[in-house]
Amino acid sequence: RSISSGESFTKGFWQDGNAPPLVSIPAKEDKTIDTLANCPKYDQQVGSKPKEEMLRYYAKAFQGTAQRLSNELGVPEMTTDDVYKLWYTCAYRTSIYKQVHPFCDYLTRQELLNAEYALDIKYSFKYAYGSEEIATGIACREFQEMVGTLRNASQIQFVLKNGHSKTVLPLLT
Repeated sequence: RSISSGESFTKGFWQDGNAPPLVSIPAKEDKTIDTLANCPKYDQQVGSKPKEEMLRYYAKAFQGTAQRLSNELGVPEMTTDDVYKLWYTCAYRTSIYKQVHPFCDYLTRQELLNAEYALDIKYSFKYAYGSEEIATGIACREFQEMVGTLRNASQIQFVLKNGHSKTVLPLLT
């Protein structure tokens, strides 16, 4: 999949057909692209804290929503966890199938924004400032590799690495 992404990118970038050849390095051999797998301290220091922090926010921010939905829908004792699951179903269906799920109608615009903010909290604790020490260490290694590649290039090089949020977010923060 990475080679296909790289080929598509280079084809679009070098529209004259003079794209450089692509070389694939397996993720297991690339210590920067799969950073967290190569950092045992990450699991020890971060662990389940990101989800716990997100749910802690939910418990405060969505207490009123749970009560409102409980009354409106006639579902006794709805919890903030139920609100999270309702929002998650809404978000999943909307993003994957490009259909607005009926569950989305139960949440106000502000509640939808609050739910997205809850995810921001989770990702902050998982990959950025919430786990600053470990995220900084990971990002420094990625940045050092970028600078090293640029400094050691005897000719113009193009290095394209495809990653996910767990690879990119620490570098951006």
